[in-house]
Amino acid sequence: MNKSRLEAFTDAMIAIAATIMVLELHSPDGVKLSNLLSEWHVLFAYIVSFFLIYLFWFSHHNTFKNAEIISNKVFLLNGIWLFLLTLVPFTTS
Repeated sequence: MNKSRLEAFTDAMIAIAATIMVLELHSPDGVKLSNLLSEWHVLFAYIVSFFLIYLFWFSHHNTFKNAEIISNKVFLLNGIWLFLLTLVPFTTS
């Protein structure tokens, strides 16, 4: 497996996970700060999820920076890692 293909696929999956996360954010009912603060738990879950996914993506990038060959085992482990990563928005909500 080509390293750049695996990285591109991983980047795309992380982008999709981040996009799905932002869909959980809804506009407040009014224009007052109290209306925004009434949804603080959803906003907090989004912020935590975003930073977790961003840190995991950064770690993945650094891990694969020096890799030259991607074996089938690495490919499978990356898929499992991606599956668990896409559960982050669900678990934090």
